[in-house]
Amino acid sequence: MVTLALSNTDVRENISQPQVLTLASFLSCNCIGAELKANSKSEILAELTRILVADNPALDHAGVLRKLEAREELSSTGLEHGVAIPHGKWPGLKQVVACFGRSKEGLDFAALDGHPTHLVFLLMAPQDSTSEHLRALARIARLMKDDELRQNLLDADDAEELFQLLTEADAAL
Repeated sequence: MVTLALSNTDVRENISQPQVLTLASFLSCNCIGAELKANSKSEILAELTRILVADNPALDHAGVLRKLEAREELSSTGLEHGVAIPHGKWPGLKQVVACFGRSKEGLDFAALDGHPTHLVFLLMAPQDSTSEHLRALARIARLMKDDELRQNLLDADDAEELFQLLTEADAAL
């Protein structure tokens, strides 16, 4: 705890408490795939990696894809309710970055509930990041618990509407 005295007024700043990590701080509208074409887990990882790398030149497509595939070999990042959050870490990355894709048809992502996956967040974090990486994963997981939001994402018309739905829901957390 740091206390600064300014003319009889104490201003307290807790420097150990992390800032709130918002979805908009690591996801941009440029990184939304409204109509994913992939038919398999490996294809969706490749398609989302292309989207992410196009907006984040510090990343290498082949390298990121290898890291994501290695992570999926450990255990699937397919969750429940049609959601997956493949993730990994990348050296030299300055902050968490993400992209989001939607597959209206759904695909087999080896999800925990065995159902098709429709909504996929791909997340990459700095190599030495632990708390920021986990906070981003937790933020996404918390958002995706909302049944109405998931349905609205499936019904959205385009990337702009998807981004708006996600950021508005995130701001309401």
